[in-house]
Amino acid sequence: MTKRIVMRKRILFNKISVTTIVLKDGESIDDVAGTANRESEIFLDSVDFNMRFCGEVLPGFEPCLPSMVVDSSGNTHPAMGGWPSKEMSFVVPDEDKDRVNGWLTGDFHGVDTPESGKLKNNYQSAVNDLLSGYFNTALIHNLFTSPCRLAWCAVFNNGERGRLREVQVALPVKEAPLLPVISMQIRDDRLYSGVEIRNVPASLEYCIRSTDEIDIDTLGIKRIEVYATEQVSLRDPKSEVFGVRSVSVDGSPVRCWVYDRYSADEIEMLNKIQTEFKQISNIEFDNRNTSEIYHKLPIPSGKLANFNKSRPYKAGFDDDSAEETPPDPTEEVRRVYMETEALSLGYPETDKHLQSVSIFGLFPRNDSSLRFTVYGSHHRENWRKVATSRSPYISGLYGAPFRWFKIGIETCLRPGDFIEAVTFVF
Repeated sequence: MTKRIVMRKRILFNKISVTTIVLKDGESIDDVAGTANRESEIFLDSVDFNMRFCGEVLPGFEPCLPSMVVDSSGNTHPAMGGWPSKEMSFVVPDEDKDRVNGWLTGDFHGVDTPESGKLKNNYQSAVNDLLSGYFNTALIHNLFTSPCRLAWCAVFNNGERGRLREVQVALPVKEAPLLPVISMQIRDDRLYSGVEIRNVPASLEYCIRSTDEIDIDTLGIKRIEVYATEQVSLRDPKSEVFGVRSVSVDGSPVRCWVYDRYSADEIEMLNKIQTEFKQISNIEFDNRNTSEIYHKLPIPSGKLANFNKSRPYKAGFDDDSAEETPPDPTEEVRRVYMETEALSLGYPETDKHLQSVSIFGLFPRNDSSLRFTVYGSHHRENWRKVATSRSPYISGLYGAPFRWFKIGIETCLRPGDFIEAVTFVF
């Protein structure tokens, strides 16, 4: 019989993010959180928050040929004026000039040897540089070029962040872009090829629409936060480039630069398994517009290019927005609610069965106001209460496993008191 290994993890509060709210006389955390939760339900029932993608001209990749851009969902993007375009070039080795001339004329007479490794490396680098330059430039300009998931939540006047709600948006891109050849010519031992990039660099627009006759101002909403998952990759950056081939584009054979791409089904699956939502925008609720008019979503400069540094969604109370009362140095006791960030205990991909949890520090341990709660979640949303105690110890936990945990502590702190650490046994 295999003996189960017991793990112990001590986490110092000064090493993690801890939100602290000072409670007023006669107020508990239920009073603070409960109001926002009820308002959240009303808000979700009475207001639609809609988003849509709108194609834009990407600087440096302006269209060469005017055309109406229709995306994979059937939506048109008249502001683009045509597909993004760019000229790329590479050196043509002497032994490959007849083959490359055949690309231009369609006449491959006399081409009876395989292409050289140098030619393949040259056009592979050119196509890879074209694609990576395109996607990186779009990120710099806060434009979306591949699928992601979108969601939003309300932040209330008391600082509580509401439940995350995903928004179903028609995606303009479902597969890696085709690369039709616009032009091709040889000058000074180099091949210059004008290329269309059949992709839609898109900004986001939003619309807040009330479905009921309700005064939204009474709901106590301070702002709306918009979240996104990371855009999925459309291809392996090291994937093979096959050269110029005839490909069906809009029902007609067109010469294209062909490369190994993920299928639409693979891209859809990659998008579905994305679970980490990160904040990309704030909308102050005082500036809302509850009509049918769409407005461009304000995304801070460089946000998409530095997406990994963005703040992940975290339920509960926000350090930046919670209305905290500064402690009065003359008072003897202040009642507080403290809540930690999501904790993986060092194993973010593993479900963990808790056995016990203990908090340590200097605080009234036998005070009737102490309430210690452990929450669990599989994906850092939809938090479930695991256990609550009136003491600084919780033991005998053998319930459902979770990947993530956080703790909430409601207590009275005297001058000089503090919560130092929490220890998990699992």
